[in-house]
Amino acid sequence: MAILRKMGMYFHTLLTATMITTGAVITPPSTAATLKVTIENVAPDKGINLGHFWLGFHDGSFDAFNAGEPASGAIALLAEEQVVGLGARILADFNIPTPQLTDIVIFTFAAGTDYGFISPELQSALEGGSDRSAISAILDSIFNSDLDVNDLPPSPGTIAAEFADSPIGKNGGVQDILFYPTLAPIPVVQPPGTTASTVFEVTDPQKNRFFSYATMLYPSDDAFIGNDDPKAIQVFDEQGQFLGGDFVVFGNQSWDAGTQVNNEQIFPTRVKVPENGTIQPHLGLKASGEGGVVDSQLDGLSFANANFLNPGYQVARITITQVDEPTTTQGLLVLGSLLSIVTVVSRLKQKKDNLSSRFD
Repeated sequence: MAILRKMGMYFHTLLTATMITTGAVITPPSTAATLKVTIENVAPDKGINLGHFWLGFHDGSFDAFNAGEPASGAIALLAEEQVVGLGARILADFNIPTPQLTDIVIFTFAAGTDYGFISPELQSALEGGSDRSAISAILDSIFNSDLDVNDLPPSPGTIAAEFADSPIGKNGGVQDILFYPTLAPIPVVQPPGTTASTVFEVTDPQKNRFFSYATMLYPSDDAFIGNDDPKAIQVFDEQGQFLGGDFVVFGNQSWDAGTQVNNEQIFPTRVKVPENGTIQPHLGLKASGEGGVVDSQLDGLSFANANFLNPGYQVARITITQVDEPTTTQGLLVLGSLLSIVTVVSRLKQKKDNLSSRFD
């Protein structure tokens, strides 16, 4: 049941997220570049896990955070809950069978998740104690709707929304989410020794010369990695020629968002204590024997080697290469229509009469 409790947190955040296709400046096809970003968790066995990565290519103007300053709400969401605002890609790629998703929805509703933002009909059915078949039918109806996730903006208050609303986000910048597609042992968290990748189409390399990234370190209260300097990672020169990228992120480059006290009371249920601090270099996890993360287990999974401040500790290797053709995202629309923000809710409300007639 501990895994299900964790799945409650993850699927609540995933179901409230959406995917964004950022605006692009129309440029001659010859100037475009297709890039593959690959991230490997290079932590040791039983080490720290990586959350969803937010990735972006921009002109150097998008500054996601600054050391010594309070974290924005977007960085707090990323560091505490691994929410970046582009979760439609995750649900779509999983293609979770309806029976399994029904169990997850029923369990997480019992744990306090509000599904009204997805569909008033779904929330009403859950509150009314409808049986599994009725819940499954509503979920199937949502999946089969005509909503297109490519029309949806990112979740408000997230780093993806901040990027999309920035000048470069509105004028050619591109962003995406990178995640490790698994539900076990921990849902959509990238464990040590695994690799994930995604492909970008950068339409204007001369403009989008710089690369930024950010992700949560799991398990932790609010630890994350990301580049403080938006111009620190240059992948194209001023003429738009590809320079490439291949670097390792070390544990001593990790950040403490300063939004939660690092009590490491994460299992079996998380204890959040507001800190109201500023973003600072992370001081690492509690030592063995102090009752923190390294002494904890999640359904038998050990984090004995998770202290990323140990000497020489490597967290992630990030590689950026140029490829010939973009990779088609498989199954993007399968579950994307499950997600909801105001736009989605308004469209689902239009279907209310039809849904009511089916499930009354």
